[in-house]
Amino acid sequence: MADCLIALGANLGDRVATLEAALAAIAADPQSRLLARSSFHETAAIGGPPGQEPFLNAAARIETSRSCEAAWELLVDVERRLGRVRDVRWGPRTVDLDLLLYDALEVATPRLEVPHPRMAFRRFVLGPAAEIAADMIHPATRWTVGRLLAHLDTRPNYVAITGPVGAGKSHLASALAADAAWRLIREPIADERLAAYYRDPRAAMLPTERAILAERIELLDAAEWTEPDAWAVSDFWFDQTLAFANWALGGGHSSQRRLGDEAYAALSDEWNAAAAHVARPKFVVWLDGPNEVLLERIAARGREYERRLGARELDDLRAALAERLRRDDVGPVLRLDATRLDWAAVETRAAADAMG
Repeated sequence: MADCLIALGANLGDRVATLEAALAAIAADPQSRLLARSSFHETAAIGGPPGQEPFLNAAARIETSRSCEAAWELLVDVERRLGRVRDVRWGPRTVDLDLLLYDALEVATPRLEVPHPRMAFRRFVLGPAAEIAADMIHPATRWTVGRLLAHLDTRPNYVAITGPVGAGKSHLASALAADAAWRLIREPIADERLAAYYRDPRAAMLPTERAILAERIELLDAAEWTEPDAWAVSDFWFDQTLAFANWALGGGHSSQRRLGDEAYAALSDEWNAAAAHVARPKFVVWLDGPNEVLLERIAARGREYERRLGARELDDLRAALAERLRRDDVGPVLRLDATRLDWAAVETRAAADAMG
């Protein structure tokens, strides 16, 4: 039997009656057993059309002999029987049932994603879920549901954007900071330093990364974080330092292009010492797109020193960043399409609002 976590929500009609009917229908499934249900939580609608009525949210924990897809199909069928119409994203709805977790399974198909790709950002999901399933593990972050909820109250309202060169990190950060409620933390572009790095990455990597690390420490100094409730966005991620230290231009295998062990260990020590004193993001945006799009953007901005970049270099950098993102101290990661930067800003704001 699989251990499953389900989110329930409604903001049309008799919300209590609808959610009770949904819970009863799930409990009546002969292949499933309702283990626990949360209390009802009322929350304001996040995103979508303005003027919506507040939602009533809840969570349920079941065990089931159904497969992951069959468990999701059960929820879709219950929604249909209760009058759910899918027309406007994040719009008002009679009932909304989401399969959040299915054991420790990770599924990504055109029909279904488990864990639910937005659950780690949504207080209105995590609050009810933590009542009945604080111990369940979110396999993408490797955090418990209880830790995900506590995380919303222990880190500042800050989002860091990362991704390969050309993904549009600065564009997205600027778009978010166009809202007066957001503060922009922009990394300066040091053309001479970067040009030296691209000319001779083996010789210049360590001093370049040390200089960038020093700048990031100053920009993210936790002692200077005077507005913890206002949202801030940076067009870089502090952890990029160690990811970029495992990436260099030129041919050969990745193991030949890294800093030497001694230099990398020294840089890691410096990074670890600084990490305790900088603001850490509430979530990270991983912005990425096809290499041909990224290379077109790189060419359009006309930085001569970036001409050596090709698809292989972008793939190597992408792999180094992805390895850092898999660490179990990172927390929620919002993966967005770099080919739709305006929509990426909408998605990022919605994630931030849902964490409030």
